[in-house]
Amino acid sequence: MKEVHQPGHLPVRNQLGYIAASKLLFDPYLNRRGIKVRGLENLPGGSAPYILAANHRSLLDVPVLGQILLEHDGTQLHFVAKKELWKYKLLGKYLDSTDVIKYDRDLKMSNQPEVVDRMNSVLQNEGVLAMFPEHTRKHGRELQITKRGLGMLAVANLVPIVSVGLHGTDSLRGPIHVNIAKATPVGLVGPDSRRRRIVEMEYEYTAALQDAINQAYEMAGATIAKPDL
Repeated sequence: MKEVHQPGHLPVRNQLGYIAASKLLFDPYLNRRGIKVRGLENLPGGSAPYILAANHRSLLDVPVLGQILLEHDGTQLHFVAKKELWKYKLLGKYLDSTDVIKYDRDLKMSNQPEVVDRMNSVLQNEGVLAMFPEHTRKHGRELQITKRGLGMLAVANLVPIVSVGLHGTDSLRGPIHVNIAKATPVGLVGPDSRRRRIVEMEYEYTAALQDAINQAYEMAGATIAKPDL
C-alpha cells in the first residue's frame, strides 16, 4: 500500500485506516469538546523511539492520545490492548491492521514472549509504544498500578518514558485536559547497574505520571485535597 505520509516514527501498516478513524470518527467530537494540551515540547523530537505512558479513565483515552500525536508531528502510535477487544470480529481486524498489540491481562508479561517481542520490535524500529500501565480503566486522580514492567522495557531498549496525565476523558461533556511531563530517560546502564536502574525507572516514571495527572486536574480547575493534619 502506498504510504499516506512519511512520519518520523515507525507508522502502522494500515495508515489510511488509522488516519481515517481519527479524522472522520473522532475529530468532530473531540474538536467540539476541545482538547487543551500542555507540554508538547516534552515529546522527543525526530524519529527517536519512546514509550508513552498515560493514566486510563475511558475508551476515549486512545483517540485523544492518537489525535494529539498525529496533529503534533504525524506520529502514529502503536497501542497495547487487552485481548478481550478482539472478540468483536470487525474491531479485531481493524486493530490487527493498525498494529495494536494484543495481550492477556491475567498473565505476566514474562509469560507472553510474543507480546514482549512485538513491543521490543516497535521500539527497535523507531516507533512510539503507547501503554496504560494501570492495565484497566480506573477512577479518580490517584494512579493505581498493580503490575510493573515499563521500566524493564525501557531499560532493555534504552528508550525514555514520557508520562501523560489525562483529565475529562471519563466525561461526555466539557474540555479534555492533557499534561505531558518531561521524559524519564534511561541514561547509561551497565551490566552491574541494570537491575537497579529498572527499579529506579519504575519509581521515576510513576512519580512523573502521578504529577502529570495532578497537573491535568489543575488545568481543569480541580483542586487537590490537602492531607488531614
